[in-house]
Amino acid sequence: MDSIRNIPPGAYPPGMRARFDIIGFDPRGVARSTPARCFPSNAARLRFFAGVPLFPMTRREQALVIAKNAEFGGICLRRNAAIMRHMSTGNVARDMDLLRRALATGG
Repeated sequence: MDSIRNIPPGAYPPGMRARFDIIGFDPRGVARSTPARCFPSNAARLRFFAGVPLFPMTRREQALVIAKNAEFGGICLRRNAAIMRHMSTGNVARDMDLLRRALATGG
């Protein structure tokens, strides 16, 4: 949603703005939509992922990334279990469909 809020006013042509409403959507657990917080600080997150390659090239690096992501998922689940039960591609698709219907019917 912030990406929509931060778009400069002239980014869309006047004809487009006159014809369409520009909206944003934060999926559950993201940004302004009750964000999942897995670490108490950004510094803690950086420490946790220190030494983990962004783009694993070898089998060893791939195994490290897989193991670290599994550990990360466990940490996130312990700290955010209530919201994470509702964070899935299916839930996002249903939420977007409800948003689409609400916009189509005006309410």
